[in-house]
Amino acid sequence: MTRLLFIYPVNAGMSMPFRYAETARRLYNEKVDIRLLTVGERIPLPPLLQTIPHQHIPVEGKQRISYKALHLQVQIWNYLIAIPKNGLSIFLNGLEFPVVFWACRKLNVPLTAQFPEEQPYSILHRRLIRWVGRSTKTTLLYGSQLQADHYHLKGFEQKVISMPLSEHNLKAAQQHREMSQPRGDAWFSVIIGCRSASADSLKKISLIADRCEHIRFQCWFFNKADLQRGSTALAANANVSCLRPQDGIPLYRTAKLYIEVEEPKGLTKEGLKLDYIREAMEFGLPALLLKNGIGREWITQGVNGYVLESGQIDEMANKIQLLAHSNLLYDRLSYNAVKVAQQWHPPKVCQALSNLFLAGKKKCSFRTGLRQSENLTT
Repeated sequence: MTRLLFIYPVNAGMSMPFRYAETARRLYNEKVDIRLLTVGERIPLPPLLQTIPHQHIPVEGKQRISYKALHLQVQIWNYLIAIPKNGLSIFLNGLEFPVVFWACRKLNVPLTAQFPEEQPYSILHRRLIRWVGRSTKTTLLYGSQLQADHYHLKGFEQKVISMPLSEHNLKAAQQHREMSQPRGDAWFSVIIGCRSASADSLKKISLIADRCEHIRFQCWFFNKADLQRGSTALAANANVSCLRPQDGIPLYRTAKLYIEVEEPKGLTKEGLKLDYIREAMEFGLPALLLKNGIGREWITQGVNGYVLESGQIDEMANKIQLLAHSNLLYDRLSYNAVKVAQQWHPPKVCQALSNLFLAGKKKCSFRTGLRQSENLTT
């Protein structure tokens, strides 16, 4: 019997309290014994999960979900002791519960724990996890290689699987590709993803814009304060516009290339916004990034973009002009960008997750869909 337990800490402030719900639903429909354990606030399950066997451990009153809440750790331990262990694997959405790491180590149960993008955890907490749960059967799952490198914990396997692109984005990209017209004499437009408005970054953007005076640059700032600073600093560059759209699709539709000129020293909230690079590639935009920048693991040199050495701003300007004037080269990189982005389509992500969670014992064929069906194993 193949069994998979999803453990979800839940509170109203979490951005993704029920991560990988589609994968859980599809594997449940394919006769995997899926079970859910939620700990925390009583937040309704999403419709995809509502018919899957579920148990909830509440947090009473003003208590918090914390490794210091020993009563929660005891209740989780009692639950793990009681469930069948034969063929069991566990997915934990976060690192909140050290007892899960300790229990999987003691019970010899494979565990995959998601390191969330929005909560890095304290050094003390990460040391506690390493101390109680270090095991060759425990894997930490990250959304990007940069996050995995920055928050590496010794003693655990590491795996990088990015979240699937949204259905909204995939449909818009497909429509865009079907309706795309030859480039002709249209402006070659470039998106610059601006994770900060530092003096160094703005200077680089200005230099590139001066070198490429016949190319339009759209600087996408991720917060209001940076937008104001960028608009002021780049006002003299006639071919540069500064904006902060809530939805990037209109930008992707009009642009031909996505670039970033920053190499962040640490991971900020803006530094963890990875969807923009991936979404741009789904729309067929090659990417130009710097060696120590974000998303470099998704670029194969000269195939779907370029990764340049630190500080090679002149070379970046040269590459932009090369792609703007070479239709053959640009079309090849654009085609490959779309191919690379297929790894973030839901079927590919579902298969990668099922291989990780179940060690290849059960395949996520994606044929069963997301229907609400009864499962004979529960």
